[in-house]
Amino acid sequence: MHPERVTKRFARLVKASGLRHVRLHDLRDGRASLLLAAGTDITLVSKMLGHSSITLTADTYSHLLSGPESASRRGRRRRADPAEPT
Repeated sequence: MHPERVTKRFARLVKASGLRHVRLHDLRDGRASLLLAAGTDITLVSKMLGHSSITLTADTYSHLLSGPESASRRGRRRRADPAEPT
């Protein structure tokens, strides 16, 4: 099946459902964002996305890696393993 056909079908389904406009790529980004915000290892997320390098993933989603959620995750890890560097 041609990718454009999938994209057009998805757009029709979204419109018919009454949801706000969303692209398939938005779902991909949303999944990656949720995984990283939940503390999933960036290497795994990078592989799931098919990125050529972890650097691309880190650059794309850096706002999730350095925000308050990240500090919170580091704090939880620190309490779990006091020897782990921050």
